Amino acid sequence: MHQAGILDEVRERITRRRGGVAVFDSIVPHRTAHIVVDLQNGFMAPGQLLETPIARAIVANVNLISATLRGAGGVVVYTQHTADAEAVRTWPVYFDHFCADRARMIETFTPGNPGHALWPELDVAKEDLCVIKRRFGAFVPGRRSCTPSCRNGASIRSSSPARCRRFAAKPRQGMQ
Repeated sequence: MHQAGILDEVRERITRRRGGVAVFDSIVPHRTAHIVVDLQNGFMAPGQLLETPIARAIVANVNLISATLRGAGGVVVYTQHTADAEAVRTWPVYFDHFCADRARMIETFTPGNPGHALWPELDVAKEDLCVIKRRFGAFVPGRRSCTPSCRNGASIRSSSPARCRRFAAKPRQGMQ
């Protein structure tokens, strides 16, 4: 497992400011979502455009958290970084000035291409949601879309797109 931590000086500053590091004393599982951000082949697979090898080390914990929260009535949401025609059309500054290899970025993260797919070692359940994101933030107004499929076209939720949008936008503990 990768090593992550909070610097002592940051921990002390947060404790002085808030009284502790934890934001919540507890969570209400049925009002909680586990947001899994961009764990896609284009970031995870060896040799891919934006390979981040350390990201593979967190998959077991992501799966454990997802299964635990699902079992307690929570929701798991996967975001997928997307560079389709709409993303390119609506975010030209990013694609024209910040992508060193624009063509490869678009190819990698276009839906249907292997780089866009979720990492195969993720335990994605049929009730999980996937959110296509065309910006760095998945919940920027007007820039998200809930989709009825997540992996290989398998059905995830039988909700209408409008219900899915309402669900994604609904305030939940820790996200208000």
